[in-house]
Amino acid sequence: MSTKQTRNLLAAELTRHLPKRKYLIFPNAADRDAIGKPTLILVRDSIQPLPEMSFSAYRANNFQLLVISPRIDDDDFIDDLADEVLDALGQIEGAFFSLAQRRTYGESNPAYEITVTFPDDRQNKE
Repeated sequence: MSTKQTRNLLAAELTRHLPKRKYLIFPNAADRDAIGKPTLILVRDSIQPLPEMSFSAYRANNFQLLVISPRIDDDDFIDDLADEVLDALGQIEGAFFSLAQRRTYGESNPAYEITVTFPDDRQNKE
């Protein structure tokens, strides 16, 4: 599976497990000018072999998942978004998070940066 396919699969799984039409989900790192609704951006941060499987066939992709709030002065809202996204990640087979940290996106949007690990099978190149 290519990196793009892995990102797109994780984005599709998030879409499936989150409330319909609540989030904009971007499976790439392109900057977004205006945040008009809750936004998720996926950025692959690192790759490592999965030791319990064949080193050449399976890899763990580590992503930074940015959860961005359109509400600048509402701490409860961004905390609720982060909890909702973490709950959705818990429903995705093979995905797990290791850390969620509070950040600021752009100059003023509250955000969380969540470290997510999601495996791929290099033998399945469809």
